[in-house]
Amino acid sequence: MRRSTIAVTEVTDGKFRSGQVWTYRTRVGEESSRAFVGRVDQLATGERIVHVALVGLRMENPQVEGGYQSIISHAPVLESSCSQSVLELQDQSMIVEMFAEGYATWREAFDSGGGGFFTVELKELPDLVEFALRQPPTSLDES
Repeated sequence: MRRSTIAVTEVTDGKFRSGQVWTYRTRVGEESSRAFVGRVDQLATGERIVHVALVGLRMENPQVEGGYQSIISHAPVLESSCSQSVLELQDQSMIVEMFAEGYATWREAFDSGGGGFFTVELKELPDLVEFALRQPPTSLDES
């Protein structure tokens, strides 16, 4: 079997750049949430993936103490979806160290053909994460 991978290259030009902090169209009640840009990649197809963290959320998560989490630490999102979501650039000097682990996990999965990216507006990400967190764990031992 022949395996092919799509080349991914970090880019530093364009609307989105590592270190930016944006306001964006949020869910009701999360208006103080911000989108932090950790990295921007370009695929061989020309599509760009913006790697963001969303902070200031109130997401239900039965797996954490208190039942809520406030951060999505890494989400790869198609650039056009980010463009439709953002409102105002607030800062351009954020430290992006928090992205390292999430990005490395995504990149490993992407390079092996298993990772993808979101094509929805940023305000939809918390709903998708909440839905995933409500699903029962799957067992690898099912026979």
